[in-house]
Amino acid sequence: MMALGSAVPMRRLVAVDARRDKYYTQICSPDGMPCEPPTARSFKACLALGVEDHDPKFTVIGTGAARICTPENSRLSADPAPHWPQAAVLAAHAACLTMDELASRPAAPIYLRPPDATPPDPRKNLVFAPAKDGCTGL
Repeated sequence: MMALGSAVPMRRLVAVDARRDKYYTQICSPDGMPCEPPTARSFKACLALGVEDHDPKFTVIGTGAARICTPENSRLSADPAPHWPQAAVLAAHAACLTMDELASRPAAPIYLRPPDATPPDPRKNLVFAPAKDGCTGL
């Protein structure tokens, strides 16, 4: 959706800060349509995009644009589109689709990291102790 908010006629890299040296990214065509599934990329991998392509230039949309687009990285330019999805863009895009097209694109969660969550350790739960100042405890 963020790529659809751009008016710049070039390939788009949507890059949202993740953590440490990572960005949640997706490459989109000049018309804003995704060219790949969402991907977690390092800063270095973002800078390497398009180096070996026939068209190495990208406009970068999102919170990652400030770090990725520097004078040294002239192939990558910051897009003036907002850094967050716009409801009006989503509504306008959806309004152009038929009911069959909408039904063929069910919403699905995006998992960019492997599932690595572990159940909490019950020994690490908070334990409330009575107050030591003589007041009534919880």
